[in-house]
Amino acid sequence: MDENTPGNAESPLGFRLTLEKELAASGLAHTVVRPGFMYGGPATTSLSGQWFAAAEAGKPVFYGDTSKRYSWVHVDDLADAYVRILDNRTSLDGEVFVIADDQRLRVLDMQRAAVRAVGYTGDISLEPAEAGA
Repeated sequence: MDENTPGNAESPLGFRLTLEKELAASGLAHTVVRPGFMYGGPATTSLSGQWFAAAEAGKPVFYGDTSKRYSWVHVDDLADAYVRILDNRTSLDGEVFVIADDQRLRVLDMQRAAVRAVGYTGDISLEPAEAGA
């Protein structure tokens, strides 16, 4: 996925495409940022933060499809992108930026790395997505 990839209006985030079109039609100066799945920082309320907490409690659980993949971005890299865009806002008017890694790593692999980082060596329980709601 890159800046030229058409968006999927049927996705849960499809409403953003309508907002982007409305913004472009408004005539207002703008730059669109489409961040990947953010991780890093204190992460006390993030998915990755939940992984660390669950591992420390000895109960890590993965919810949903084990083959799902996300395009990831570290919070510091996303912040840097916003600063660079603001520093060049005049020349970037109307541009669209996807700020994400292009590797699309499996979420389960990311969770495994996170729980191992805090010393957890056991298995991760697998549950259906509905169980995590």
